[in-house]
Amino acid sequence: MDFMTPEQRHRNMCNIKQKNTLPEQIIMKELRRQKIYFSKHVKDLPGKPDVVFKRKKIAVFIDSEFWHGRANLPKSNTEFWLKKFEYNRKHDEEVNRLLLEKGWKIIRFTDKEVKKNLDWCIDIILNELGKKRMENSK
Repeated sequence: MDFMTPEQRHRNMCNIKQKNTLPEQIIMKELRRQKIYFSKHVKDLPGKPDVVFKRKKIAVFIDSEFWHGRANLPKSNTEFWLKKFEYNRKHDEEVNRLLLEKGWKIIRFTDKEVKKNLDWCIDIILNELGKKRMENSK
């Protein structure tokens, strides 16, 4: 049973950040430190990727494990959450399809991957860009 009223739950859910989340900020800060220039939250691309390298046509998404259905299913209102997570997964697939059709490369990380293994995430991005990590950057 939910401990919040429907109005409280709605207000709470509306306040959850969709962009400039901590994992996004972590990735962006390290890319700046590496002197890698990028655009963020590009509105004219499907899915509004979190980090975009326009010249190389690379789109990076940092997905929340919860919202993208990779975390444990909530114990209450499970039918709602199953539908929500399935919708989000299908939306991700559609965004990927549209970007691939336009010739874009897609990189997706989970928030947990960014927090636990930032170097690995940055190395993947740098590899796709054809760049090497700057000396003394670790």
